[in-house]
Amino acid sequence: MIRRARTYLEIARAEFLVFSLVVASVPVSLSLATGGFDLTNTALASLLLVSAHVAVNSINVASDYRRGIDEDTEATRFSGGVDTLTSGRAEYTTARKMGFVFSVVSVGIMIWFVRLYGFFPIGTVFVAGLALVVGYTDVFSRIGLGETSCGLGLGALPTVGVFYVQSGDVTPKAMLVSVPMFLVCFNLLLLNEFPDVEADAANGRVNIPIAFGTGVAGYVYLAVAVATVASVVGLYALGFSPTVLLAVLPSILLYRPLSELTDPEADITERSLLYHTLWTVSTPASVSLGVLLGIFVQ
Repeated sequence: MIRRARTYLEIARAEFLVFSLVVASVPVSLSLATGGFDLTNTALASLLLVSAHVAVNSINVASDYRRGIDEDTEATRFSGGVDTLTSGRAEYTTARKMGFVFSVVSVGIMIWFVRLYGFFPIGTVFVAGLALVVGYTDVFSRIGLGETSCGLGLGALPTVGVFYVQSGDVTPKAMLVSVPMFLVCFNLLLLNEFPDVEADAANGRVNIPIAFGTGVAGYVYLAVAVATVASVVGLYALGFSPTVLLAVLPSILLYRPLSELTDPEADITERSLLYHTLWTVSTPASVSLGVLLGIFVQ
């Protein structure tokens, strides 16, 4: 039983699921600051995000195994997939079934919110999110839209959606705070693609490092990182509390990965992937903290 549970957690990439809750904390903090917080809907929305995350991870694991990508990649703590299927610890059908089951769970929660608030606009957010969950691995990541899909599906759409289900409204501040969430999640996938360029290219994936080369992709990562800082400063300029500027501080962590990305002779090390991951998690967490602290400052 314990061994089976462990294989399920491996397929779900359980160590990364907490990021969905970190992203959710941003709109939840904003709803607390603006007086629209709803505990039940927050719990359901958080369950929806985690369920959708498990679904897309499981579908990705199954697809990578079917296409042979896992056999061609060198796994790290942050990239390269998992060997759960290739080692025989779980069957291909197990990953497929997990993807289906958690997609159904996600749809069930979506239907609940649509019945509560009506189809528009939250239903359109859900339809877009579901399309990204189901289509990310075998569609969007193969036509050069993987990074954008990650920015939308893991960052911007959850931010807007979780805020909306608090009270049935989307404010300009909710739309504004979704911008740095999109940018962080865009870069989250972008850097993790670097170690797998050869294997992904051989198996039909198309992404920025493959299409334009790792040199150009490194400067794209730099540009998005700068845009993330600018978007946080923009939040303050457009009416957020000055405490939101705390979210600029994690960018210090990008010194090492950026030094490697802009050096044509350097490879991306696992330490750089670690610092990148810490930036990815700590930036939205800092936005959330800054918004909460703003309750006491303003």
